[in-house]
Amino acid sequence: MAERKPERTGASAGAIVGRLAASLVVLGGVYTGAAYLLSQRAPADMTISGVAIGGLGHEEAASKLRAKLAPLTAKDVVLTAGGKQATLDPQAAGLALDVDGTLDGLTSFSLNPSDVLAHLTGGGSRKVDTTVDRTKLAAAVAASAKQLDVAPKDATLSIATGQVVATDAVKGVTVDAGRTADAVADQWPADGPIAASSQVKDPAVTQDALDKAVSGDAKAILAGPVTVTDGKAKGQLSPAQLGAVTTFPAKDGALVATLDPTKLAESVRRVAPALEAKPVNATVKLVNDKPTPVAGKPGTTIDPKDLVSSVLGAAHDGARTATVKTTVAQPEFSLEDVQKWGIKEVIATYDADLPYNPPRTTNIRIAANTINGTVIPPGGTFSLNGILGERTPEKGYQDAIVIMDGRYEKGTGGGVSQVSTSVLNAAFFAGMKLTEHHAHAFYITHYPEGREATVHWDDLDNKWTNDTPYGVLVQSSVESGVLKFAMWSTKSWDDIKALKSPRRAIRAPKVIYDTSAGCVPQVPVPGFSVTITRQFIKGGAVAKTDGFTTSYIPQDDVNCHAKPVPKATPAPATPAPKPSSATSKPATPAPTPKPAATPAPAAKPATPAPAPKPAAKP
Repeated sequence: MAERKPERTGASAGAIVGRLAASLVVLGGVYTGAAYLLSQRAPADMTISGVAIGGLGHEEAASKLRAKLAPLTAKDVVLTAGGKQATLDPQAAGLALDVDGTLDGLTSFSLNPSDVLAHLTGGGSRKVDTTVDRTKLAAAVAASAKQLDVAPKDATLSIATGQVVATDAVKGVTVDAGRTADAVADQWPADGPIAASSQVKDPAVTQDALDKAVSGDAKAILAGPVTVTDGKAKGQLSPAQLGAVTTFPAKDGALVATLDPTKLAESVRRVAPALEAKPVNATVKLVNDKPTPVAGKPGTTIDPKDLVSSVLGAAHDGARTATVKTTVAQPEFSLEDVQKWGIKEVIATYDADLPYNPPRTTNIRIAANTINGTVIPPGGTFSLNGILGERTPEKGYQDAIVIMDGRYEKGTGGGVSQVSTSVLNAAFFAGMKLTEHHAHAFYITHYPEGREATVHWDDLDNKWTNDTPYGVLVQSSVESGVLKFAMWSTKSWDDIKALKSPRRAIRAPKVIYDTSAGCVPQVPVPGFSVTITRQFIKGGAVAKTDGFTTSYIPQDDVNCHAKPVPKATPAPATPAPKPSSATSKPATPAPTPKPAATPAPAAKPATPAPAPKPAAKP
């Protein structure tokens, strides 16, 4: 049997590799050739951002894309966040279309399998390529983000008017500019808005917190009146009164009903005055013209904090009754206090004669009686407006002359300035510190020049401060047509003297004619300025001085009638010429007359001075 030779396996493997390589070369050539043939025109069914370019060459496709997509490049990009919108200009944002880059491989030679596959399958749909200037885009998005950002807003609640007034909570929105820029770069050009990347932030007081406060405390407080009682006296607070003293400040994310203790106590005093009794201070009274200390009396008061908790609790209780406790309120000054004040002697007096004018005198008497017995403790301040209050007909004040805008007219309480002047002078000579006073607009001749004071509710006051270590008792009355003031205390000075400078800055009055029904005549008095100096005498020497300057406008000459029309002066008669004779003779010169003595002119009768007009006395 013949022996077979073994096969050469190595040669066979090489042949196989050669054949495979040859096949790949052939296939590569076929692929390359197919790619070249296919890439001359866009795939048959190809669309770019909705624009059909199938079968078009590069230039045709590029031209069509630029024409069709041009509106997208001019259209503002709309960003949305939290229900708000903002826009940015694509060009300013560095956004542009890359048409050539989009067509690369679709209308030009490409070995990219996806491009070849697109040609073989007919194309499909693609988004147009873009170029982005990241610096410009970041700046544009950052500016738009500011328009979209919303600060969170807390809910608020008020029942001050007796009705619920609520402001809803607003959630905050914060735009992430970096992520939003990425979204714009990825999605542009887009037919619709682009959602900005944002975060929502809840306010500190949410809508849920508001709803809870409205349905809870607010509803309970306004549900009806609340009765306040100590078991004996009582009164009712209406829902409107309760609402007026209630606020809802935020605390730990909640709206907490808070009643103002002071305002609530004031409301309770109005509806239930018997719940409290003001303490009465110890004082000093004149008994048989002798200063006598008089004991005070404790009062009762409601603890404001206890009142708040009781009323708020009652609002949530079906009975709606707040039972409160009263406590003893001690007076500010005890009998021991006033006994140390040294009110023992008269340290100054001031009297002023009153002209006959019943309404004016009535007003002065009411004011003097109201002031009488006032005690000012050491360091305390006397306020004329504070003691008298507003001067009204209900208090008995009548209409009398007052000064308004530099003219006399009638007004309720006219004449109280006479009391104010007496107050000033009594304090002046008692050595008190003059805190506030205002002179009349023009000088009134029955007042001490420069040392007088008007008063008006409630903008012009007359105040002095007791800067001594002693108390001061003010005694005032009207007796036999004289307004009397006396200041009781302990003397700090041996004497008080008043000095007045000469008048300066003299200003002449005007003449006024007035036919109005309310006209009050005035006599002319010039305006001027003077300086008042007060000397405090101790041990026969001047220990100190103080003073002030008073300036007056002129008191105009007011005539309550029309301005007189001056009478015309007749012109002197011209003598008629004498007729001349027909035959004239030479005139004989007259002898020169001797000079005669010039007779003294006859004295004209004196023109009587006009009677002065009565001056109304404020």
